[in-house]
Amino acid sequence: MKKHVVILLLSAACLCQLRAGSFTEYHTVTCGTVLQLGRVGYPTWNPATVIQPAVHGEATVFTFNFIDSLFYQAALNYVGLDTFIVACAHATQITCDTGIYIIETVCNTNTVGDLPDIKADLSVYPNPTAAVLNIACRRPIMQLQLCAANGILVLEKRWPIAVASVEITVGHLQKGTYWLQATDGQTSVSKKVVIGAWP
Repeated sequence: MKKHVVILLLSAACLCQLRAGSFTEYHTVTCGTVLQLGRVGYPTWNPATVIQPAVHGEATVFTFNFIDSLFYQAALNYVGLDTFIVACAHATQITCDTGIYIIETVCNTNTVGDLPDIKADLSVYPNPTAAVLNIACRRPIMQLQLCAANGILVLEKRWPIAVASVEITVGHLQKGTYWLQATDGQTSVSKKVVIGAWP
């Protein structure tokens, strides 16, 4: 009986190795914006993990309700190619394919030094904060997401009608660094915020 169990386990391991592979995706993104690359991984069995970070931008896997989503924050003043690698980007219970993502960052002007600061559209104060976060944006806000440094979504707000400013309570969250993302339905702007009990 034990012999059969061992053989089955070895067969399963070989099957996983045989069904593991890699793929390459090419995407174009505007500098300073966030690109959502959709659902990745199979969180219960083979969660997606960034194993080689991007050089110029920032790639993060966010997990919410047992669903992994992949986001890429493009650098503000960089034009060119960026690459990052995600293990189990496409996965099932028995497969784990590595994704190689090649991102071409483009801007609306050839003069990189004169680019407007897209993040300046989003104003967050006080930052750091211990209890309340005031958010104002020159672009309309339809949705806000606050993610912990490990990519876990900890707070999400949606509005049926776009708003210009909003106040959210964050005193119940653990002290630490978070990423705030504001979306107008088409483009997203993100900013780092620090939350905690500060003297």
